[in-house]
Amino acid sequence: MDGQAVLEIAKLEDAQKTIVVGEQTFSREEFKPVIFDPRPSAVEGNTLTGLIDYMRANVEGVKLEGCLLLVKDYAHVELVEKFSGARKTRTVFFSASLDKNLPAFPFDSFIAVEDFIIKARSLFQNTADLDAVVSLVSRVTEQNQITAKDDGISQEVQVKKGLSGAVSEGVTTKGVYALRPYRTFRELQQPECSFILRLRAKTDALPGAALFDAEGGTWRNLSTEAIKAYLVEQTGVYGLSVPVIA
Repeated sequence: MDGQAVLEIAKLEDAQKTIVVGEQTFSREEFKPVIFDPRPSAVEGNTLTGLIDYMRANVEGVKLEGCLLLVKDYAHVELVEKFSGARKTRTVFFSASLDKNLPAFPFDSFIAVEDFIIKARSLFQNTADLDAVVSLVSRVTEQNQITAKDDGISQEVQVKKGLSGAVSEGVTTKGVYALRPYRTFRELQQPECSFILRLRAKTDALPGAALFDAEGGTWRNLSTEAIKAYLVEQTGVYGLSVPVIA
């Protein structure tokens, strides 16, 4: 073994050594702190109910008085520990995320009338405006033809029934409808938002219907506020002293 090899071995050995200064341990080679600060992985769930149940049961002995509930957006909430340890990091004890596999209404896209009606009934909470939308759209069948006058807000729709178009029926959409689609956690009353209804005739195809957002995506903020209100209410009911941040 030559001298260079001995030096390399000595260097490797030296790199593993540490120096203790006060209560802090440092790596001898680069004089960096050596920190062992293990953190548990977060428990993951898909509901706000599961989050509240976790806090109520508290089988892991989490110090809830040292935590906060962080509403990150309409689909994510975390039970987070206040920063601690030498690295000043935060532990996430529970992460509630909206199930990505839940069906969602295809906004901003024209779809066949029958599909539109089925999705509207299954993916919205019931409201008077939803009934009005479904009632209007259901008048259009596969043998109907549509002609429409559009002022950018409402549509005056003329539906010609039958292949001959012998009977016609005029209906006018009111343009903007207040609806509650399922877009955040299902425990909540879904935020009411405005949508524009449009009907469109298609050449050699069934007529189509579509809903367009009329509020520029404000439903995200409304959903976040609804989540916060729900968590404030539930933590109060069960005496859980955890602040809610949104």
